[in-house]
Amino acid sequence: MSPKQPELEASIERWAARLLVLCLAAAALGWLRLAEVLAVSFSGLALRSLMRSCTARSRLQTGMALPLMMALSPATVWPALWLALSVVALALREKSWVARLASLVTIAFPALLLHASRAYLQWLGYRPFWAD
Repeated sequence: MSPKQPELEASIERWAARLLVLCLAAAALGWLRLAEVLAVSFSGLALRSLMRSCTARSRLQTGMALPLMMALSPATVWPALWLALSVVALALREKSWVARLASLVTIAFPALLLHASRAYLQWLGYRPFWAD
């Protein structure tokens, strides 16, 4: 690894954090197309960081990217599917089954939580004000 490599990784992680903030701001302002593009860009940088160095921060970023793309719109379903399959493949790189399961749960738990809360709200009959 060259001396510039950790500096490059830190720069990529900072750009990923900026993309996440911009994506959330665009979604809050109602600019869904821009939010979708930023979410896919954020997930790409998070996946690259996860593939290069499997750190806790890269797992967290990838774990945030998956439900973000699932929640935005149906247009981001295919990138979310590819991200989920890539995450499974990366989790299989771990040495033991416990580490594989922990890696997969760490990354997939936010998406499971999103779907569980959405199903619970539908079961309660809750309709958000913007759905009318």
